[in-house]
Amino acid sequence: MLETARNFPPRRVTTRRGVLLSFTSSDGDPGGGLQTGGMPLQIDDSPVVLTSAQTLTGWRREFCVELLGDGQARVFLRAVEAASLKATELKRAVLFHRVGAGFQDLAGAVAAAREPLEQLARSAIRQQPDKDNLFAAVTYDRAAWDRTTDALDAWQRRPHPVPLRQG
Repeated sequence: MLETARNFPPRRVTTRRGVLLSFTSSDGDPGGGLQTGGMPLQIDDSPVVLTSAQTLTGWRREFCVELLGDGQARVFLRAVEAASLKATELKRAVLFHRVGAGFQDLAGAVAAAREPLEQLARSAIRQQPDKDNLFAAVTYDRAAWDRTTDALDAWQRRPHPVPLRQG
């Protein structure tokens, strides 16, 4: 999966809500990526800056996916002072995963996890909470979310190139 992300860089299209990424396969087929079958992932790549003081006092970054329904999802980073509560976020149809303090490349992470993210977006169904289900505004494929978080964790642990010193 990481090899695919590295070989097919995203084409960025700016929208009002952020950046929409579209991938093209090696044969030029635009169906090889995030914007397949009318199921775009909206990438809001606004920078999330944490100061050293915030990091030392417990602030953290979270990778978030807002399931919009109709095969669409919005992916973004946020900074939070305390851990988010799953039930609270499910009311807003937001899934979240804690990422490391050095996490910066949202587009790269999305590229690495694009297949499970697409499956997650396709599986999401928005629903009105009722007396039998007060907490979840959306149903989704839990296995796809688990594969997404596994891909994110693997992407964060990948070896990073070290710049050579000129001298």
